[in-house]
Amino acid sequence: MEIPIKPIDQLLERVLCINILSSDYFKELYCFKTYHEVIDEIYDQVDHVEPWMTGNCRGPSTAFFL
Repeated sequence: MEIPIKPIDQLLERVLCINILSSDYFKELYCFKTYHEVIDEIYDQVDHVEPWMTGNCRGPSTAFFL
């Protein structure tokens, strides 16, 4: 059985997807070469999992970037 792979814009709401893909933080994540580095970043930066940050800025949360 083959698992279908969907593009990210079909998995997330459009505005959230655009904000993530155009973010400087997301572009800086390309410096990580292994999944271990990404896991370490998750442990260091993520303290809750929800699509949008709270407060006035309303940008994507760190968890959704990673």
